[in-house]
Amino acid sequence: MEILIKKFCSTIYVYYFC
Repeated sequence: MEILIKKFCSTIYVYYFC
């Protein structure tokens, strides 16, 4: 799951989640 979050972190949409 951590890897998924890291990949999403690359997107601006999920940047807030980071």
